[in-house]
Amino acid sequence: MTAFEWDGLSLLECARFVVCLFESTLSMSLRDSVGVWLLIALSTVLCLGRPRTRELRQKRSLVLKMAIGCSVICFAAVQYTQGYLMQAHPSWWYHPFAHLWGWRAVECTELEPALRGLCATKGGAMCLPDGAWDLLSGGALSPKRSDDVRGVEQGVTLAAASTLVVAALARDIIGSVAPFRLNVEALVPFWKDTEVVVFENDSVDGTREALAAWAAAAVGYTVRVIECEESPGCRLKHGTWYHSKLKQNQLASYRNRLLDDVLLHTTDPKAHLLVMDVDLGVSISPLGVLHTLGVRPLAAVAASGRSPKPMSVGSLVMPYDISAFRPDPALFSPRLIALHETFCRIAGGGGGGGDGAGFDRATCDFASPIHVAGMRAADQSNREAPYGVASAFNGAALYPLEQLRLTGVRYDTTDGSKGLCEHIPFHSQLRARTTAESGFSAQMYVSPKWAFLVSPHRPPGPTGPKFLKFVREQGGEGSLQIVAIAVVGTLCEILVGLFVLRCAFSALGVGLSGADSKARASKIMSKVNKAAKASKAGKAL
Repeated sequence: MTAFEWDGLSLLECARFVVCLFESTLSMSLRDSVGVWLLIALSTVLCLGRPRTRELRQKRSLVLKMAIGCSVICFAAVQYTQGYLMQAHPSWWYHPFAHLWGWRAVECTELEPALRGLCATKGGAMCLPDGAWDLLSGGALSPKRSDDVRGVEQGVTLAAASTLVVAALARDIIGSVAPFRLNVEALVPFWKDTEVVVFENDSVDGTREALAAWAAAAVGYTVRVIECEESPGCRLKHGTWYHSKLKQNQLASYRNRLLDDVLLHTTDPKAHLLVMDVDLGVSISPLGVLHTLGVRPLAAVAASGRSPKPMSVGSLVMPYDISAFRPDPALFSPRLIALHETFCRIAGGGGGGGDGAGFDRATCDFASPIHVAGMRAADQSNREAPYGVASAFNGAALYPLEQLRLTGVRYDTTDGSKGLCEHIPFHSQLRARTTAESGFSAQMYVSPKWAFLVSPHRPPGPTGPKFLKFVREQGGEGSLQIVAIAVVGTLCEILVGLFVLRCAFSALGVGLSGADSKARASKIMSKVNKAAKASKAGKAL
């Protein structure tokens, strides 16, 4: 350890983590928090006028009371209301800061027009204008950057000689079938062969019928909807996973069915498996997929799908799959990882499995400011090249299919993984079983160039009536821990508000005091002049 390192982190990385930790506790960026407090200070001055502003500057207790009141009313109440509404009634309106800083989700209907005129075999920009590159990569790639073009060219070359298998789970997502199809068809022109494999079960909205119609109409690629031997049409009578006692284990069993089917039917040793969330409803950036294939063809790589963090009012836009993320201990501070583990043991009520009074592990990962700060710090430190992680997903991940075949990995369905995001044990197995002799990389990566923004109309997780049912079923589970985190965040916001308000009132007060001093000096001089004139008049008499 050097004078500029702590536990493997440089001074800059430590500083970035501290800032991210503070912002994660606030559930708002410092930039936006300070901006709101300055607006509050300016509004106060305009409403109260000079005399009261001077009183605020002089009486610290008034500023403290104001900071406490505004922190509770203008921040905490607004943030927790927004966190509820963005899932109960999804809308753009609940993310004002995302609008302010130019957040834009690319809709799937924009992909086909952007690909018109494509000449993939010519290399370079592939006859696509700058605007098309921006749209097809979620703003992460540009034909004017040689490294971006080189990565995409390498990906196109590999894709032209191999198979892409797109795999997804589906249940009651009939509104997402058309966007899913558009995402797939934007990838088809680049690959030699493209296969779509979907495991659907227990839908009541016509999802399975819509998938069957798509399979019948597909041209230039194949669509396969998996059947269940034990139940025709996969009528398994399973509840949705977030209402189920099996929790993520239920998803793990479905993903194993997908993986088994893909390994059975796809024999291309050069094939790649693209696992994605089918209900995203936005572009997953076809050029981002190609760039990822080009720069890391022999490794598992997760996307950088982004969404505003709940309760941040659009202020913290970050990779959204917090519960699937695990930092690599070889690349991140082991002490900070251990600190998060301690937090989850405390927040989990001793068990942490979700059966007691505390969080299950996935919920703890989402709620922990330490974990969120680690994820944001890693994201902010790596904006160009793929960076190593122990696990990540963020809406989509690309795997060399032969690596999965050789390692024999499967999603964990044992009781030990209940309450834990199913991707974490899967990626842990993949890392442990991948040998140097296989030619594949044991290291998993996140690609910042494979970027897309999730639409606020379709946020991750249960929404609408499903979210309300989830909240009712959860009852008070973990409520004490949630309140504790909220209280700490509010106390931090009070400190920020107190500092900004005192600085603002002091600065404004100095200016106002100066103006008042000049006015008082002018009055005194006027009285002196009058007295002098009166004295002269007396002498004249």
